[in-house]
Parts: sequence; structure tokens; C-alpha cells
Amino acid sequence: MSYELRIRPRAIAEAKAIVAYEEQRSRTLAERFLKELEASYRYVEGNPLGFQVRFKEFRQIGSRVIVYQIRHTSRRPNKRLGP
Repeated sequence: MSYELRIRPRAIAEAKAIVAYEEQRSRTLAERFLKELEASYRYVEGNPLGFQVRFKEFRQIGSRVIVYQIRHTSRRPNKRLGP
């Protein structure tokens, strides 16, 4: 089954903020983050149920995967949601 990946505006804004943060540290780190983010998007499209449920379960039968949030755990760690 093929899944459609949708990325919410908040997640896009968070990714942009992470890239800006990493660019201040190193252009290479920013590029590496973007490369890994793209790889993560490709992986989740092909295997959306392959991730541990960490909080509430948002899964439902369907063909759409929605990214609500992107976290940089070194910048904003969260004990409840984990790194």
C-alpha cells in the first residue's frame, strides 16, 4: 500500500528553525540534518506503522501520513515524549 505524506505548516516551520540553528553552528550540520530529514520522510512513507507509539495513538486505517511536529531533541528535550 502506498501512503501519502503530508507535512503540517508547524512542522515545516520547526524544520526551518532547526536548519537555521544548525547553519549557525556549521553548514555541514544543516545539510546533514536536511539529508536525514528527507530520508526519514521516505522511510515513513514506506513504513508508517514502523514507529513506536510514544504518546497517544493517532493511527487509523487510511493511506495518509501526517507529520505534526519535528523535534530537535538537543534544543528542546521533552521527558514525556522523549528524544
